Amino acid sequence: SKFIGGGDEYKDRTSKILAKIKKDRQTNSKLFEKDHKNYWDKLSRIDNDTAHKVSKEIVNFAKENNVKIISMAKQEEDASFFKRRVGTHSTIYLRHKIISYLQYKTFKEGLLITTVRPNYTASKCYKCRSKIKRIGTKEFICEEGHAGNYYFNTAMNIGLMCLKKFGKINKTKT
Repeated sequence: SKFIGGGDEYKDRTSKILAKIKKDRQTNSKLFEKDHKNYWDKLSRIDNDTAHKVSKEIVNFAKENNVKIISMAKQEEDASFFKRRVGTHSTIYLRHKIISYLQYKTFKEGLLITTVRPNYTASKCYKCRSKIKRIGTKEFICEEGHAGNYYFNTAMNIGLMCLKKFGKINKTKT
């Protein structure tokens, strides 16, 4: 597993632009979305640039570690929940673009990308499948006493679900 940073920088860059748009709207209520075209274009460029960088980093990591299959949690068809909760310019909402860019980059490199249903990937311990409890923002502990990084646990569950999907592990264990 590899953690790819940059989410805070991305959020900071997009938040500043969104704040400018909000301020303009408060100052002049007659402005329309087309009046902010340069801001929206800049946000789009930041989104595309970030998604390209992250997808490239994922593919490079896979190649360096002789990984043949990249497994990701399936994007829900209706992402409106995330859009309402975190806004359109968040690292969560950017997943769609990252996956889209990964699809052509993995194909070009001869890698396979697959998705798995994200059911219970964030709520069960990858070692014993018992329920977990988050401690702070990055840590967890399960009912059996296993503890660790919450995001690593989720990534391991996604990997285990991928193995299950391809019949590489006993289905009763995951």
